[in-house]
Amino acid sequence: MNMKLPAATNALRVNDVERGSDEAEVFTTLAIGASSIVTTLILFLGMLFLGNLLVPIITGPALAPAFNHVTPALTGALAAPYFLKNKKLSLPTIIAAAMLYLVLGYNFMLENYSYFMLGFIVISFLCYVGMYKTGFIKETKISNEERYQLWKINY
Repeated sequence: MNMKLPAATNALRVNDVERGSDEAEVFTTLAIGASSIVTTLILFLGMLFLGNLLVPIITGPALAPAFNHVTPALTGALAAPYFLKNKKLSLPTIIAAAMLYLVLGYNFMLENYSYFMLGFIVISFLCYVGMYKTGFIKETKISNEERYQLWKINY
């Protein structure tokens, strides 16, 4: 995805086309399509020729234990910003996860991680509904201009 915008802007610059015109739309569409095809081709060739070399390394005894923890690590990395932004909403989920971890143990949690994730999603939703109905969490209405300003600050 990161190569598509530079491909489109370079196509406009090289062909000396005015932005926003019908001609510019055609050039950018072709540039983005070509960029997608080249990216896919490079990934395919890398997988085709390097895949056989990398499989023994990845499945070897040195790296095998790391792949047991990929899903929890990715989930934690993706959930951490959400938890930090929404402390009121994330607290019940974190408490439930910690209690289950203490009661059931690490190995049981690791083996059934996917099922627990679904349960934690349901717990989060039910806690949100309960907090909203009791007035602990209030809905704030913002205008489109305020939403745009928040978007500009975050991105």
